Amino acid sequence: MRQSLHELSEEYRQRVRLEQERIERERLEDQARKRRDLVSKVFPMTLTDFAMLYSMVEKWKKAEIAKISSMYCGPSKIAEFYLLLEKEIDILRSLEKLKLQVVEDMGHKKVINFFKAIGKPIEWYSNYKSLHIYMDTLETQRGREYFKLYKTLVKKDLTTEEKLQVYCEIKTYLADHDCGESLQIIHLIDRVCQLMARGAEHRHLDALEKRIEATVLHHFKLAECNEGVTKHMQKKALRKMEKGLAYCPRCQKFKTFDGFKLNARTDKVLICSSCKWLDKTAEPWIDLLPYRFMLQQIRNYERLHHAVSSVAFILQDKDIYHIVTTIWHSHSALSECDDVYQLRLVRWDVTREWSPWNCILLTSEEAGAHLRVGKLEDVYEEEFVNHVFNKHALARKHFPLLTAYDRHYTEMAQGDMRLDEESEYYNRFDPECLYDLEPNSSASSKSNDCSRDGSDTKTQASEYNVTDKYSEKLCPDCR
Repeated sequence: MRQSLHELSEEYRQRVRLEQERIERERLEDQARKRRDLVSKVFPMTLTDFAMLYSMVEKWKKAEIAKISSMYCGPSKIAEFYLLLEKEIDILRSLEKLKLQVVEDMGHKKVINFFKAIGKPIEWYSNYKSLHIYMDTLETQRGREYFKLYKTLVKKDLTTEEKLQVYCEIKTYLADHDCGESLQIIHLIDRVCQLMARGAEHRHLDALEKRIEATVLHHFKLAECNEGVTKHMQKKALRKMEKGLAYCPRCQKFKTFDGFKLNARTDKVLICSSCKWLDKTAEPWIDLLPYRFMLQQIRNYERLHHAVSSVAFILQDKDIYHIVTTIWHSHSALSECDDVYQLRLVRWDVTREWSPWNCILLTSEEAGAHLRVGKLEDVYEEEFVNHVFNKHALARKHFPLLTAYDRHYTEMAQGDMRLDEESEYYNRFDPECLYDLEPNSSASSKSNDCSRDGSDTKTQASEYNVTDKYSEKLCPDCR
């Protein structure tokens, strides 16, 4: 008896500790969310951040219009509307300046991502023991050399002698190339070297140096000039476009599915994301950050309780926005609190997995109390239960294809070791750690090194040095 009481008390203390940890974790996540939102408002970086700012401008404009309409009339009302228009123009102009700065920063980031893509070892998934295989080819080694050369070229703190040395290295690299692009680069380098030798100031050479940087980057991207460095990347892009293209009637372009904003209610692809961003007449600006946080909370809860259904992971933030605003009318089902930062979508029946037809919109405090309810009929009145069931029936009507999507992905995931957190698939090295982006002394090796996690055995393949006898079958991207 005493031992049983001791075990029960230990279990009780453990449950209390876990509950306190969960509450503390949710509090820290909420604080981190508020901090991120504040940073996004001051330093916007993504389209979602700018959508949040434009949404704030729209709300401010509507509030000012309502205030002016209630306080002024006649000529004074027209004058106030004119002042409001000038304020709105100033705000939008400042947002455009921020957007142009972000576009410039994203251009630099895109260049870095390009060099990382051509210098990263080729990776593929092997069905044997769910292993990841990494292969460092001559092309990827050459890509890292390009990255080092380009980084040295774009440095702004180089002396005149160091600049001349960099230009000499570029001319040495272009000595074996006879394309028009290389001849143009050599001509530009000769011009800037002559000006530097004659003591020209840096401000007079800035435009010419930028032309050299852009031309060298374009030369690295040309497939006929870069010695096959972008061959693997182009193969992946072509394979992605084979069965994944859709036509946008507005911009009249074929784009991959990544260029379209898809959600669980999409039955056919219509307009690409770029055209939707430019045209906001049919769809107003929406701040999706609180709904994205709400979706993350749902996924964390389902992952913690080992949910088999994939509904919570199929839905997007736009779907959560639709559920909250259209089905639950943006307020708590109990207290009618309309603060979106305090609302949570939790399970209605705790024993069943989350779905749009098994959820209820409550505040964070109400959600914590609701999840501890045993039998719903003992706590809620029949009228309220019927009200929730009507919401669930409406959700099934709004998401008619979600059940089929869930069944498809659930069947596809059965037996896949990549979805098992205990499998060797997750016990792999990061190629960013295995391979530095800086070229090493072995980059000019005549053999290609292919490495597998946890293997030191080396066997000779027909075209590559593969570090596992089961890796002789090369990945489809390398054939």
